[in-house]
Amino acid sequence: MPLSARVAGALVLLYGVRATTMSALTTAHLSHRANGTYLNLGGTLALLPPSLARLIDNLVDQPRRFDGIATSQEQISSPVGFPAGR
Repeated sequence: MPLSARVAGALVLLYGVRATTMSALTTAHLSHRANGTYLNLGGTLALLPPSLARLIDNLVDQPRRFDGIATSQEQISSPVGFPAGR
């Protein structure tokens, strides 16, 4: 299963995040702190389970592929819209 699908499914199951919300997520919505990784969902900071935080970090770090070639500075393809650049 593609990494983006795994992240998207986890965000839906754990937090009820809609696809439209996911497509607007950027790395600015992520906060890495000493006690964990948080995702800002509509003004609410959600502490991510460590395994999901690792999946998101992997998604952010991987080169993006969409119907062509992408660079690490471009937005990762749907359904999760985290740009690869931090």
